[in-house]
Amino acid sequence: MTAIPSDPPLMPEPRSRNFVLFSMAQCVSFAGDWMQKAAVGWLAWDLTHSPAWVGAIALSDLIAAIWVAPFAGAVADRSNPYRLIWTTQVLAMINSCAIWGLVVLGVLSPWLLLAWAVIDATLQGFNQPARMMVTGALAPEGQVSRAIASNSIAANVARSIGPAIAGFIMLHSGVSDVFLVNAVSFVAIMAVLLHVRPWIDRPGLSLRSTPLTGDILLGFS
Repeated sequence: MTAIPSDPPLMPEPRSRNFVLFSMAQCVSFAGDWMQKAAVGWLAWDLTHSPAWVGAIALSDLIAAIWVAPFAGAVADRSNPYRLIWTTQVLAMINSCAIWGLVVLGVLSPWLLLAWAVIDATLQGFNQPARMMVTGALAPEGQVSRAIASNSIAANVARSIGPAIAGFIMLHSGVSDVFLVNAVSFVAIMAVLLHVRPWIDRPGLSLRSTPLTGDILLGFS
């Protein structure tokens, strides 16, 4: 008797594969962010030996959030997810290269570091809703809650390993190399974004004809 061929193994859906790739790239990106935060804290102390300066630079996230938070969500709703996250990633990479250059040249001052930190926090403020939009777009159907949970796991894992890697690099190579490694880490997320572009390159969900302030007030309500 002729054997009946068995069905080929089911391959994961494209969205599932894409979401796994995006999650892995996000973990690398999150680790780079936490590496950079650790290096910035060390730089603040090395430049000033002042707890007040260290605290001021650490509060840069809050300073940026005061004005970024009301706008970021509304801008994300109006924007093409691919273009928005690509833009924020490119600018964040340039920002990392900028502080690397300032440190290598020896021209970094406490005020420049504070200004840089505010710019970086501003970029992250616009990047966060873009990440969430891409997460929702790539999540397998009916598994958005699991996708959000896995995103949180990746962030917490990166929070644990990022500073440890930064400490190792600062001890054996120098603080400037932390920023260089972080800049290089953006390659992972940008390569994945190019791969998943067909799934996330679409118009924004909110109509641009409505005033931006109206979208912001609607969000608060």
